[in-house]
Amino acid sequence: MREPALPLPPYRYLPGRAPHPLRHPDGHRHFHPDPLPGPLWDPQRAPAADRRFRHGADLYDAGFWWEAHELWEAIWHAVPRDRPERTLLQGLIQGAACRVKLALGHEAPARRLRARVGEKLAAVRAARGPVVWETDLVAFERGLDRALAGPPGPRGG
Repeated sequence: MREPALPLPPYRYLPGRAPHPLRHPDGHRHFHPDPLPGPLWDPQRAPAADRRFRHGADLYDAGFWWEAHELWEAIWHAVPRDRPERTLLQGLIQGAACRVKLALGHEAPARRLRARVGEKLAAVRAARGPVVWETDLVAFERGLDRALAGPPGPRGG
């Protein structure tokens, strides 16, 4: 774990299968303040050192794909449009969405998302190399490919 002080949620949210984390009264983030107050984006701080980004990676690695998606998306929205970091974040966000779709058994949308991830991360690798912000982009994509190669139907849910 990159951020062991930040706990993982008590359950993995999958739409239609668990209480929505924010909107439902039983949601694991309902009425809970952000454990990491402060700016979502600081151009002076290396993103790999950002606790939110690192916690998103922990969430993703532990199978909390919706939660990772939400956290990375919040950061993505805060990054100025002209920054190259947005492409990496977008690829990771789409990868997390791909895993959610697979967990729900929605293979065709997952495959479309996987193609978009490939485009985004190929551009990042070409510009920055295979490991960016302590994230092995090749391993990230291989993990998506392994999940997609699994048996049809809901996976990892």
